[in-house]
Amino acid sequence: MPFALDYLAFIFFASLGVVQLAALNNGLKGLYLVGIPILNLTTALALVLGSFLWFFLWEPRNLPDTGGGLDGNRQAALSVIGSVGAVLFTLVVTSLRAIVSREERVSYIPGLEALRSSSYFAAVQSTFRSLWTR
Repeated sequence: MPFALDYLAFIFFASLGVVQLAALNNGLKGLYLVGIPILNLTTALALVLGSFLWFFLWEPRNLPDTGGGLDGNRQAALSVIGSVGAVLFTLVVTSLRAIVSREERVSYIPGLEALRSSSYFAAVQSTFRSLWTR
């Protein structure tokens, strides 16, 4: 079981770093974990590289499923859980950060473009407000 938890942590942190790299590449400031782009880049690279180094260098990980490793189905399920968890973590943390910093209300911008200037929850709120007033 510890191997499964290690794999889940590896996928979560690597995915978290990849989400940050994608947000940086597309200028989605509403998804930045760290507000300053160069610090966000450093954090993203540290998450991706650090998780790979931690997972593969500290213990032997090339194990068959009959010898303590993960079978394909379990590995796929843990990959989905870790990746979705990283996306949800990003959405919640960046939105809470925006609430604490008292981000002002944003006008309605359709689609992912809203994340260029506002957090996820603020974008959803402005979308619902726009739909409600129609």
